[in-house]
Amino acid sequence: MIYEFIKQGGLWMIPILVISVIGVAFILERGWYWVQLWLRADHRLRRRLIQGDRPAPGLRTRDPHASVLLELVRNREDEDVALDRARSLLRESREHLKVLAIVAALGSAMGLFGTVMGMRESFRGVGLSDSSGILEGLYGALNTTVLGLFVYVTCYTAHAFFAQQSANLGQDLEEDLNQMRRALTRGART
Repeated sequence: MIYEFIKQGGLWMIPILVISVIGVAFILERGWYWVQLWLRADHRLRRRLIQGDRPAPGLRTRDPHASVLLELVRNREDEDVALDRARSLLRESREHLKVLAIVAALGSAMGLFGTVMGMRESFRGVGLSDSSGILEGLYGALNTTVLGLFVYVTCYTAHAFFAQQSANLGQDLEEDLNQMRRALTRGART
């Protein structure tokens, strides 16, 4: 069934399939990134740092979010070090989002282009008055649109999801850094 669908779509299905494989690869890569970030999260350490607890000297963490907070505690006089680490984490969280947007756009554009080319081929037979050939050609031409739109919806949805995750991470980092600044200021006064 899938083979027939692709075969009926013609040669224009090949670039759309290549684009879809690229899209799936980047979706899996971004998904793996966020799963790793979630698995490394050390919420207890984050809470302790935000509350103003002093970490043990030499304390290390695999949680990138907590490492930003640790950097602020260790370099109170130079907040820029922690802010640079936070910016780096945000940049990392946004990696490859443009690729997903491009794949989504290319998928839909190639699908529509394949449909136009398929319709062009179908209407070549109008002079022969072969209506079954024309209908079969139109049916196959629409397959490129279906596949192109599927690639578009999948990649665009993934792009929107990962972009929102990145925005949430940025907000969380900003809130936590502000709370830590207040806690460190209170601790310095006492």
